[in-house]
Amino acid sequence: RPGKSWGKFDKNFGGQREVPGAPPPARRVLTPIAQRVLQLLLTHPASVNELDDASETMLASTAGFETVRELVALVRTTGASHTGALIQAAEGTSLAQPLVMAATATIYEDELPDPAGELFDALRTIEFDAAAREQQALIAGGLTGDDAKARYLALKERMAELKKPRVIE
Repeated sequence: RPGKSWGKFDKNFGGQREVPGAPPPARRVLTPIAQRVLQLLLTHPASVNELDDASETMLASTAGFETVRELVALVRTTGASHTGALIQAAEGTSLAQPLVMAATATIYEDELPDPAGELFDALRTIEFDAAAREQQALIAGGLTGDDAKARYLALKERMAELKKPRVIE
């Protein structure tokens, strides 16, 4: 019945309970590459140690990677070494649901032979996409000035380097 209240709390569309009149909980949107990095780090938490300062800066400055950054912080603060421990540590936080969803998505995946390599490839893809966006912004701005032209050329060189295949040792 419209207008009927079922007590102090009513269920929203996702089955979560909320206080009447409160806005619905924000839904996290992950890009496919962010989802992949989240799954990689969730199933292989030790890979967090593979992230250098440049990678973390890139993740911090790229939209859509908030959940990945939160997972990295969780791994570092808890020292959790497997998926179950991470999900348990995230209970009661905004990170819990995305982690459960990511873990569920990886249940039927085969074990990766080289998770660190997969992470490296994903980070290269993220960097390439960010460089391409910056290059497009420079073009849209008309490449006025020597600094803009120099930055464009530097991005072009970096993108060429990122396109090269990874050498497996």
